[in-house]
Amino acid sequence: MNFTTPLGSVANGTFLYVSEADAMIVGFAAYLICYFVCFRRKRLFENVCLALLFVYTSLVLSMTQTILFPWAIQVSAQATAEHLQNIQWVPFASVSRVLHYCFVHNDYYSFFKLVVGNFVALMPLGILVPLLRKQLRLPSVSLMALLASVALEGLQLLTNILGGRVRAVELDDVILNAAGCIVAYLVLAGCRRLFVIEPVKRASAKRRKRRRSKARR
Repeated sequence: MNFTTPLGSVANGTFLYVSEADAMIVGFAAYLICYFVCFRRKRLFENVCLALLFVYTSLVLSMTQTILFPWAIQVSAQATAEHLQNIQWVPFASVSRVLHYCFVHNDYYSFFKLVVGNFVALMPLGILVPLLRKQLRLPSVSLMALLASVALEGLQLLTNILGGRVRAVELDDVILNAAGCIVAYLVLAGCRRLFVIEPVKRASAKRRKRRRSKARR
């Protein structure tokens, strides 16, 4: 028997699919719990970023993962070997295949969904986390992007092995996810330097110039 929430989440005897709307509510509820436990002393800006990060994380998980109930888990050596063999390790093989399909059928929706969707998927991560941790630099953000992307694909592979809904596990997704996160951080770093660091430097230089002028008088 299926159970469907008013916002579109579906649960049956095998798995739970969480809709985007329900996922955002769950993410915000998790943030509120953490707020009353340990976030109350943080500044307003930090709490806004944390709330967005919780909601975003929950949303990404709902779009990429399916929750498999424990009693529905079915693991076999043959199925595990098949899922491991089906991992697409060749970079941009899926992108090339989808692009060729789009050229033949003159329908670019699949390409947009695969490439653009994966590219923007982790972009908020590349903005929200550096806003919360201003000391993060490009190497740290790159490592975070790679680990987050690999974790998402790893969870999909685990769900496949456990007998859940089969999803494609591809190196292309890892590359596109990580690239989008890094590009978002670079844009943030550029804006921060252009609109925050440079104006502060100019203001400091003007103050020093005024002090020198007063000292000469």
